[in-house]
Amino acid sequence: MNTIVDVARLAQVSIKTVSRVINDRDSVRESTRERVQRAIRQLDYHPHQGARLMRGQDSGIIGLITGAIDSMGKLLDDQGLSAVQILRGAQQACHQAGKTLMIANAAKSGRDFGQLLRLFAAHSVEGIIYATDRHQQVAFPSPDIIPTVLANCFDAVGTPSVVPDDYQGQQIATEMLLDQGHHHLVMVGLQEEVVATQLRRRAFFDACRDFGLHQDHVSYQTGAASGHPDGTFGPLPSVLRTLLESRTPPSAILFGNDIMTMRGMSLLRNAGVLIPDDISIVGFDNDIRLCENLHPRLTTVGLPYVEIGRRAVAMLLDEEQAGNRTSIERVRCELVLRDSSRPPDSIAPSSTHAPVA
Repeated sequence: MNTIVDVARLAQVSIKTVSRVINDRDSVRESTRERVQRAIRQLDYHPHQGARLMRGQDSGIIGLITGAIDSMGKLLDDQGLSAVQILRGAQQACHQAGKTLMIANAAKSGRDFGQLLRLFAAHSVEGIIYATDRHQQVAFPSPDIIPTVLANCFDAVGTPSVVPDDYQGQQIATEMLLDQGHHHLVMVGLQEEVVATQLRRRAFFDACRDFGLHQDHVSYQTGAASGHPDGTFGPLPSVLRTLLESRTPPSAILFGNDIMTMRGMSLLRNAGVLIPDDISIVGFDNDIRLCENLHPRLTTVGLPYVEIGRRAVAMLLDEEQAGNRTSIERVRCELVLRDSSRPPDSIAPSSTHAPVA
């Protein structure tokens, strides 16, 4: 005998939506209602009293799974506080919608996803958000009958997702430097396996090509490596040393994130490079803890983590969107201009720099 769960799966909606159709609630879109009714007829489903008793029993709870709690109180690392900002945005959106956000910590050595999902199901959550600390592909076991949205990540089966537009972010940063008159650009990226690295590298080269910049004046270097004996940014000193010793040092460098930028600026300053007089510098993330306290203050690209959290909640609360397992939303990044970048001087910068330590 078919159940309400079978109807929800066939119609690609939540159990709650099926219950609303059964109880002839006005809050269901006509297209969704027709899809549910078609599934009911196809399965020859006859609702019992239990299905009708679900009328109006919205829990008002949104579940969120994240590793952000583990990152709180720890030293600054190469990931920043992205998941914390996503959590903040989700909390704001839930408050505005009159919902309660129930947060579960996905510690690497802690409870597994199955246990967390059972916990959420026991509290009759209206939907689940899974938020990661970086833009990546995941294999999250999202339950078929509970609407799920991925935040800052995506999967191979098309679960609704909200991710940053890393390509657009790198594009606007590169175009800004080109518009300022920089004609010798270097991008120093994060680890090659990072999804954001691949998108930003492509955007960097596309922007330079579209501008007509000669390929000899465009360079990409990798300044980070997982498992490096000197830490994540172990390759950075050698990369910068090579750039400064070249016949034509860059007039501008775009770094993979603000933490790498902070370390790069220190190495450049120790080598006698004046920022932005000799070389303009642009970061990525807009980590306020760093950007406003570096000297000079850092020009960077802001990743829209708070907005990703807000949009994930909005996508969950949109019944039509939540049932669409092919939807993905890319949230635009913002260029934040500060003091570390400026148009290059007409006189080329001095090439007599001290070695990078």
